[in-house]
Amino acid sequence: FYSDEMNHQFSTRLSVERELRNALIEGQLLVHYQPQVDLCTGEILGVEALVRWAHPERGLVHPDDFLPVAQETGLIVQLDQFVQQRAFEEVACWHKEGLGQLLLSVNLSTTQLEQEAFVRNFLKAISVAGLDPAAIKVEITENVLMRDVEIVVPKLNALRDKGIQVAIDDFGTGYSSLSYLQQFPINTLKIDRTFVHDIRAEQGDASIINAIVAMARGLNMTLIAEGVENRTQLNYLKEQGCRQVQGYYFSEPVTAKALKQMLSDNPFQQLATSS
Repeated sequence: FYSDEMNHQFSTRLSVERELRNALIEGQLLVHYQPQVDLCTGEILGVEALVRWAHPERGLVHPDDFLPVAQETGLIVQLDQFVQQRAFEEVACWHKEGLGQLLLSVNLSTTQLEQEAFVRNFLKAISVAGLDPAAIKVEITENVLMRDVEIVVPKLNALRDKGIQVAIDDFGTGYSSLSYLQQFPINTLKIDRTFVHDIRAEQGDASIINAIVAMARGLNMTLIAEGVENRTQLNYLKEQGCRQVQGYYFSEPVTAKALKQMLSDNPFQQLATSS
């Protein structure tokens, strides 16, 4: 049945698509970085590169308001490539300036992964930026991994062969299976923020996290917890043996300039080590 709301949603989608195309042309898109912190030392071990849209009228647009449209229209490939190229260049500069051997995490969409020339283009962008492939970690969700195994896995293997690490993002929300964790080229599991959010002071709702930590330890995988926002969550994760975290407790995603300053100042040592 037709409704006015359907017409409104369609016109809004078209408007976002049109403005997003202009944003790509006019340079309105930005790359922000969220630190991934070692709980034992407070050291920034890595960063996740995230896209932001500086709209000339609406200000900073949240990714949830434009990424679904980018996915539907295929513009996500251009967004992915923009973020990756910019992040490769900036992290390569930080390495050359002696700001530590930072590990850069970038997200891969299904559409980008399914492109025939994906691996070649991805490796070329890394080479042009002058970045060591071993400094890159690609993040995909469980659903993306399982959507077309025969196409996705060989490409991930090709990246692994060059030293690039592979992480499963939002782990625990999709096709969780020990069999695929053992068979696929995966280095890192990222605990989904919804499980971290369930950690309470009484520690009664974190059984899923306990299971994921044990699984990662048994498979000799790196573990990162996303969405850490308070000391209770931090202490619980540390007690369970999860060493790396990212979230607003340490920092929201910030500009390249702000992240570079963090790398110089090492501001999280006290936050990580205090009880």
